[in-house]
Amino acid sequence: MNRTVFVLIAILGWSQALAADLPKGQPAATHATEPASKLAPGGTLAVPFPETPATFYALYNKKDVKAQMTVFLPRDYDPGKKHPLLVFLNGGDGGMGANPGVARGVSAEKDFICMSVPLFKATDPKAPGGEYIMRDPDARYMWPFVKTMLAQLEKLVPNIDAGRRILGGFSNGAHAAAGLIDQSHGEAARWFSAFFFVEGGGRLQHYELLRDKPFMMLYGSEKSHPRAQQVYESALAAGAKAAIHGMNNVGHAFPESEYPAVREWMRDPAAALPAEVPPKVRSTTPETNAALNKGAAPAREAEARIKRSFKSYDYAEDAENMHKEVRLSIPDRLATVRGLLVVTNPSGGDTRDWYGRTWYGEFLYLHDFAFIGAKAFTSHVESYQVLINALKRFAGESGHPELVNAPFVVTGFSAGGGFSSRLANEAPERVIASAPCASPLRTEGAAAVLATPICVITGELGIDARMSETMPPILQSYRPKGALFSWMTLQGVPHAMVGQEVLAMPFLDAAVRLRYPAGADPRKGPVPLTALDPSRGWVADNTTWKSGLTKIAPAADFRGDVGQSSWLPTEDLAFIYRAYATYDNPLKIVSPAMSGGAARVFDPGANVTIVVDDAKFPGWTRLEFYDGARKLGEAAKTPPQFTASNLAVGLHVFSVLGTDAKGAVRSSNPVLVIVRRLPTPAAP
Repeated sequence: MNRTVFVLIAILGWSQALAADLPKGQPAATHATEPASKLAPGGTLAVPFPETPATFYALYNKKDVKAQMTVFLPRDYDPGKKHPLLVFLNGGDGGMGANPGVARGVSAEKDFICMSVPLFKATDPKAPGGEYIMRDPDARYMWPFVKTMLAQLEKLVPNIDAGRRILGGFSNGAHAAAGLIDQSHGEAARWFSAFFFVEGGGRLQHYELLRDKPFMMLYGSEKSHPRAQQVYESALAAGAKAAIHGMNNVGHAFPESEYPAVREWMRDPAAALPAEVPPKVRSTTPETNAALNKGAAPAREAEARIKRSFKSYDYAEDAENMHKEVRLSIPDRLATVRGLLVVTNPSGGDTRDWYGRTWYGEFLYLHDFAFIGAKAFTSHVESYQVLINALKRFAGESGHPELVNAPFVVTGFSAGGGFSSRLANEAPERVIASAPCASPLRTEGAAAVLATPICVITGELGIDARMSETMPPILQSYRPKGALFSWMTLQGVPHAMVGQEVLAMPFLDAAVRLRYPAGADPRKGPVPLTALDPSRGWVADNTTWKSGLTKIAPAADFRGDVGQSSWLPTEDLAFIYRAYATYDNPLKIVSPAMSGGAARVFDPGANVTIVVDDAKFPGWTRLEFYDGARKLGEAAKTPPQFTASNLAVGLHVFSVLGTDAKGAVRSSNPVLVIVRRLPTPAAP
């Protein structure tokens, strides 16, 4: 017979406000038995588990306290709708599972059902040989008890949103969360949809279990930053939708001042929902809302289904006391490799298989390029030399001798962005364009480097804020000399990869089309790249990012400070840059959507419906829909959507300009889709 006892804790008035601040291990409120059916907004459910073994808290404090879980229902709780779940594991000995105060604070007691569970140790931490830190054996021992509690939770609160179940932890709680991912045979990673670690979790091993899942790493000091950075970059390299946040010198702590950063991350539908669960969208009228929630279907119906194939070759070499590895991947049946898309690893990461990511793989087929990925590369010259050695070996092994002459387009995140700068400096005559992400541009101003189109994209927060301080002096020094450099910061983004490819890949695509000479053949020797005239491009005014709409103009017509401007090769890129660089865009394209490291892919001739969330710009009188700089059409009334028809092969970046009754013009976010190049039919 199941002896689990159900208790409802009624928390009223001042007692409810105090509950979040009670000392660890103390009851959240006076218990009062109520029927389970009375799930009330702001109520707390305390469920004892008398048959479970002693908790970490009980062992360490030598107290006869039974395990329990405690669940707080948000103040806007509605039994008729689905609510997301936040489970938070406390640091130290974990407490007795009676205080979900941190989860309540992080969620601001809104929307999220909050749950506290205790930690369990496989051995007594005070016994000989015992220890305080949560280790893998402890997590393996703990998971069955947590799983039992989660099963009971689903019985008591049946309206939990299965697509938004988040597990977080601080310090020892973060170690436990990482251990649950590693030691539950994948069950914890399948049950939870997102994870965040605060000042802990550095022993995580199975990063592959985070693939396509939102993950956030928080650190509180420069001492903990390096390991946090490694965890973040390893998660990112494994395919997680990762973010990192530096708490402002708080030390080993998780203060309330840092809760909003996690709260914003949790409530971002694109981050918190798995790709297969479409986000709900808000709007200003029922008619518009219906159109928005209906609008994703037309695009999905036209999506391409062709499977791409590649043949890969590997090379390894020891340098800088590291075992560096390089992989070449060539599209199936490609006769001549015209160029190389180089995407090297962030610190601790591995990009050798990233040719399978949509925007990279389709770029290869569009341009007859091959892919170079790497592991253990840095921004140092030794990594460049390893790449050159690898290409010489690949030229013989693959039967593609043209590899020693093939020009590069290069991008990368963090340390990979650093290598993007390195390659542009070491071989500018061979680099078509470079797009470093979350890494500063380093150059001594050689003429060939200034003539290379380079687009730097950094975040606004954490270490990216410090990186961004290096860019204005570079632009001031070299843009007046004709440098083909551009730069932008992403509003509210820390050191994270959050879809920068929406600008980086069209930038590289445009550069290939402009700089690769017609008829050039790398089998006959180096490709003489076409020089670009700075006066023939477009320019964005970096001082206007926060003005409501970033100003752009043809380079010949620009009248601002060139030293505070970004050069862009085409008008299309200028429109994309404007939509991406402008702060506080009130319009949001919600379909088609980019998520999980993938752009939507369509066949030639597809019709794609662009659907806009206009809730933050309710007074609009006109919406203009763009594909790059090409105007597709307008909407003068709801629903705020437009169908782009008969799309041609290539990269397409949609954006929207809205005008209100006072004539103010505001923008949307940009969204990238790809119309793939179909394979040539085989001869009969």
